[in-house]
Amino acid sequence: MILSTERLSLIPVNEFRDVNALTDALWEIHSDTRTYSHRPDLVMKQRSEAIQLRDQWTEDWQQKGRGYYAVSYQGEIVGFAGVRHYILAGDAVLNTYYRFRPGAQGKGLAYEAVKAALDASAQLGKECIAIISPDNLPSVTLARRLGFRRSPDRDVSPEDQVYVLQNPQNEATANQL
Repeated sequence: MILSTERLSLIPVNEFRDVNALTDALWEIHSDTRTYSHRPDLVMKQRSEAIQLRDQWTEDWQQKGRGYYAVSYQGEIVGFAGVRHYILAGDAVLNTYYRFRPGAQGKGLAYEAVKAALDASAQLGKECIAIISPDNLPSVTLARRLGFRRSPDRDVSPEDQVYVLQNPQNEATANQL
């Protein structure tokens, strides 16, 4: 189901009609070192990685009915955001994800996209998490603004800290941030 906000269209990756454009955007965003300044080891090095990621995200939607969206702003894919089913230390949760082109950052687009995805997933009643590198301060700031709080006892590793949105009905909506 396509979601719309005031400025954005969020298109489930499995519903995106132009697979080549989707793959191009995945590659461009995930191979851009500026989007991974906090973890350069995660930068995609081969286009085949974008194809693999696209296929994995498509499978999430097809098998679980939930996943990540291609975020379109003024007719261009500017990023990816959403929630997908994830197992964290044996618990079924929803993992929150967002990654945007450097030129799209700082405009509130990620907040708008993630909030829409969280709102659309609230009825699932599952705990939402975000796994964030402590060096990725913009991501930490966004997560906090959305109502996520640090949960050190659930960290995956020192490089992957867990933030939890305790209320699956999206604290950001309830608090009208």
